[in-house]
Amino acid sequence: MAQLFFTSAQALALDGALSVEEAASSQMALGLIQGMPFLLDEDGTPLREINNWLRLLPSHGARSPKTWKAYALDLMDWYEFLKERGTVLLEATRDDLAAYHAQRRLGDGGSKRLIIASSWNRKITSIEGFYQWAVEEELLNKVPFSYRYTRIALETGGHTHLKTNLAKEKTGRGHANLKWLEQDQLQTFLNVGLTGLLPDGNEDPKFRGRNAARNRAIAELMATIGLRVQEAENLLVTELPAMPEKHTSFLRMHLPAPICKGE
Repeated sequence: MAQLFFTSAQALALDGALSVEEAASSQMALGLIQGMPFLLDEDGTPLREINNWLRLLPSHGARSPKTWKAYALDLMDWYEFLKERGTVLLEATRDDLAAYHAQRRLGDGGSKRLIIASSWNRKITSIEGFYQWAVEEELLNKVPFSYRYTRIALETGGHTHLKTNLAKEKTGRGHANLKWLEQDQLQTFLNVGLTGLLPDGNEDPKFRGRNAARNRAIAELMATIGLRVQEAENLLVTELPAMPEKHTSFLRMHLPAPICKGE
């Protein structure tokens, strides 16, 4: 069975050949961040494709180490499932995905590892992200998913398309009027809805919004780190972390307990 590990300068320095600082510098020179997850197969062989994708998560919108770990566990579970079926990771098909859904969500095959819809959707997000990266890297030709494309007419003429992964399930209450924005929908909302751009990236001459940069900043902050509406409404400038001298992909924010869930 594959195993999950994390990069650690302290572990590299255990044999005394390097100091912790030297080990950390060596990691950074290789583009590795402290605490970055990686997978090894049961014989100790690195799962290179997955590890290469995990290494790029901080520069692809995933800022939190908890997110890195969750994605790594999702890919490890998918890899083990495919191995049981005798399928190579980069040769997975929609049939494999259907069998995976049957086992994890429906319990076919006597599986006791049933998961709820929201957990399933998170797994699909992780797996889809990996295969989209693999297509961009020309490791395979297409992802093992089917999509529904929604055509949206524009006031300026023409239209744009938003895509929805059909492997994902609807969650929440049936009468709820709030829906989760997929990544494509989120980018359209930020670019077109708040920033005043056309889908092609040019400025929309009909846009009459005010404080577009501010509005986009707070919306992107909420979407990126999961701020609730009440938390965002009560957020003060003094609560925002100071800009670091060196580039970093993750900053800790301390929110006052009264505005947080369960204090």
